[in-house]
Amino acid sequence: MPSSPRSPTPEAGPPPSLWRRKRLLWIGLGVLGAVLLAFLPFWQIVGRFGDLIFRQPSRLYARIDRVEKGGLCSLERAVAELRAAGYRSVSGNGPLASGRYRRTGDRLEVHLRYFPTPLGERGGARFDLRTERSRVVSITRDGRPVEELILEPPLVASYYGPKLEERRPLRLEQVPQDLVNAVLAAEDDSFFEHSGISVRGVARAA
Repeated sequence: MPSSPRSPTPEAGPPPSLWRRKRLLWIGLGVLGAVLLAFLPFWQIVGRFGDLIFRQPSRLYARIDRVEKGGLCSLERAVAELRAAGYRSVSGNGPLASGRYRRTGDRLEVHLRYFPTPLGERGGARFDLRTERSRVVSITRDGRPVEELILEPPLVASYYGPKLEERRPLRLEQVPQDLVNAVLAAEDDSFFEHSGISVRGVARAA
């Protein structure tokens, strides 16, 4: 009786340990690539920090208004200057945020933003100006008496280069705390809890 044909013997494949190592290698390369892609925008932004100061548009400001203790001052004109510079009026008795002012009779309270002048940077504080019959009787800066108040001049024009970029480098203390909190909440709410690199954040971005 003829014997039935034998089925071909399958070729032996690579050992399971080799497949495991290859799989781990591909997983590791995938994770590494994801991490690099997650950090790529960060390195691109950091690489541009060097020219932030030098590549700014040239700005033309109006004449600076200086208010001195004992001198004449029209609060209506001061308020008009603040509005032209982008300041907003608020009511109530609460603290003033940067870029806000409050007019109450012969009293003007304003929280000046930082702004450049020919003599250096000014502003960045809360001023309280009081007048009697259009004459300045007192000026305080963050509660301390001072002799003068320099209002932020309105921006008249900006002159740009080939790249139409509006850059204004700021120190951290010049940034409103609400903006800092918003960025932390959106980007890394555990910023003050880890050592500088959030593994969870990197994994989420990847």
